[in-house]
Amino acid sequence: LNDRLIWLYRLYAIQEKIDIEEYQEILKNWQEVATNLTDLVVRYSIKAETAMKRDFLSSLSLEKRHFMSLSNINEYNIAMTIATFEVFSQSLKIISMDTETMSLNEANLVVAEKVLEFLHAYELEKLKNALDKMIERYEQEK
Repeated sequence: LNDRLIWLYRLYAIQEKIDIEEYQEILKNWQEVATNLTDLVVRYSIKAETAMKRDFLSSLSLEKRHFMSLSNINEYNIAMTIATFEVFSQSLKIISMDTETMSLNEANLVVAEKVLEFLHAYELEKLKNALDKMIERYEQEK
């Protein structure tokens, strides 16, 4: 979902391939979908140079990269920041993480911890609401 929003923003703001009306119409539709399907957004960010280094080291390949370029990664990072907040900021929890100084394993563990904290608070809120409704019904029946 988020990747599509990022590409949409790039088509509109960076590449200027769609106009503002089309962008806003598509964005409105995505906001409705996002609100119904998403409770939590985790957004990783990293400097383009580090992303390219990690990509190279993980693939152990000397072949030229056609997609991974500094300008492409920088465009993606800008679009990700803007698109994420345009769509998700009104109704959802967003976890933003700069993974520049973290290993991939460390970043995943930190995200897992934050997701568990979110789920804990979310479930407690649901339980509290259910208990409040039960108490309200009980007091009405008195």
